[in-house]
Amino acid sequence: MKIQKRCSQVLIDIIMSDLKPAIEVMHCNQWYEQDIMRLIVGTFEDYGDDFQKHMSEYVFGKIISELAERFVISYIETFRNKNAKFKMPSSPERMRADLDLVVNFFSRTKSAKRAKANFEVIDKIIGLIESNPRTLYIDFYSLWKQFPDMPLDFVEKILSKREDLDKATVRDIIDQCKQKGIEITKDNPATVFSKLSK
Repeated sequence: MKIQKRCSQVLIDIIMSDLKPAIEVMHCNQWYEQDIMRLIVGTFEDYGDDFQKHMSEYVFGKIISELAERFVISYIETFRNKNAKFKMPSSPERMRADLDLVVNFFSRTKSAKRAKANFEVIDKIIGLIESNPRTLYIDFYSLWKQFPDMPLDFVEKILSKREDLDKATVRDIIDQCKQKGIEITKDNPATVFSKLSK
């Protein structure tokens, strides 16, 4: 079992390494010009077909589940890619189309309900990105309640990439979120956000 677990990690590392060039341009100019998520899902399909031919059903299921978890973390990190820009309203629409593609892939090997649950955090982040600036703190609070270790600087970073918001507006929104009475403490339970790179 230890060997199987280590081998699974190595295989997932290989897949994620293959995807790195595509992940690094998510939400950047190339993402607007090409169907990057289709390339990513195509890579999942290629590896998945090979794995399924040579693995037991149990091991294959474990690898796909672990791959989904690793990809969710990488996906969250794409929102703060260095050259990312969120054009409104086209970016959220495209993000939701991307989300549908990847959820459909993972729905082939696990129940659609479980696959959708894995990516629920992405759906909520997209909701934050497309939220009306006047009521954005409400969407923030909804997301924060479920993921209390989500750092405010993550929110600030993604809001700063919205082309319809200037720096002063972003600061006002972040202040509103703080005034909502939310204290980010070390006692909050760890969620997917605790696994993001610093």
